[in-house]
Amino acid sequence: MKISCAELLTADFVALIESRAESGEAHPPEERARIRAQSGYVARLCKEAVDLFGSAAGASSLHRDVPIQRAVRDLHALSLHAFVNPATNLEIYGRVLSGVDPGTPFCEPLGRGHPLFRKRRSRVSGQVLITSSLVSQPRWAVPTP
Repeated sequence: MKISCAELLTADFVALIESRAESGEAHPPEERARIRAQSGYVARLCKEAVDLFGSAAGASSLHRDVPIQRAVRDLHALSLHAFVNPATNLEIYGRVLSGVDPGTPFCEPLGRGHPLFRKRRSRVSGQVLITSSLVSQPRWAVPTP
């Protein structure tokens, strides 16, 4: 049942992503947060399903040569990743639905006008560089007039 639910949720947000990609429209923040919440919930469902398999297999499933241990370990590691962490993503979705700042740039459209981007002048070339506070390397080099 958990795997079937995960498949249905995944099909839902993948269809939404594909339709936006085809139309060229950007995802509004509420939609981005919902996709993250769904992906986090899918990770939780898959982790719970594989935990059931691991429990059913017993202690012998802990041996390295038993494939179930790899699936259990991989899904536990995946669910810790920030982008699919269930608790984090459900909180972000709740914050967006409540009208509160999501606290993450991944629910906002980013671009040159976004406050996360800033201009600075290169000491070497004199070019104006637009950088993101999310990455340390310049994203665009804009020649100065």
